Amino acid sequence: MRRRFLTCLLLTSIFYCSGSYSQVRIGVNTGFHFSNVYNHVETRPDRAVKSDLKSGFHGGIQFEIPVNEKFSLLPGVSYSKMGYANADGVRLNTKADYLEMPFDILYKLKTDDGGHVLFGVGAYLAYGLGGKWNVPEKSGVNGWPSMNGKLVFRNVVSHDEYNNVSFNSNFVYGKPLDYGANALIGYQFKYGLFFRFEGQLGLRNLSSAVENLKMATEMKNFRVGFSLGYMF
Repeated sequence: MRRRFLTCLLLTSIFYCSGSYSQVRIGVNTGFHFSNVYNHVETRPDRAVKSDLKSGFHGGIQFEIPVNEKFSLLPGVSYSKMGYANADGVRLNTKADYLEMPFDILYKLKTDDGGHVLFGVGAYLAYGLGGKWNVPEKSGVNGWPSMNGKLVFRNVVSHDEYNNVSFNSNFVYGKPLDYGANALIGYQFKYGLFFRFEGQLGLRNLSSAVENLKMATEMKNFRVGFSLGYMF
């Protein structure tokens, strides 16, 4: 599954670069963000699991494909560090590695100095690659010792894997494939430098099934952040 997803990203990038090459602008961007998960009982949205924001970073390449003077398509490929910190009981910190393919529709409003105010909406497709988790020392009511391990993604987990937190264990973050909505606002200078404020809301329930039994919980990613980049 992961190999097919990576191949799809590569072929899509080549397609975007090869079409109308004389008009396409290639850019790079990087930035920081705060991420979390919306985690609650599926039939009871009011019964949410408390979690705190985690800081992370992202970076990648993007392709600006003009449609007309004001509208452009903005596909790209990027890496993103997502995660959350469990705020109930034991303090579990997660850091998840994602490969993302955002696709936005960009509206550019030209300013008197030759730059553009940017507005964008769109969608993203992402795939979880792995990551790390840790529990700080003396966490929780019983004062758990410091622990850490690998973060993994599974569509289906066993009862032993479900919410397993122990020394050097694999903790299952959720399903690997994610998708959702994007929104951005920013400014691009006439020489190509730009900055953007961005938001991302996951639409897929990432809760893994436990031995093919659907769980009653619903978990979705979200993040808000800032990007700085340059269009060549």
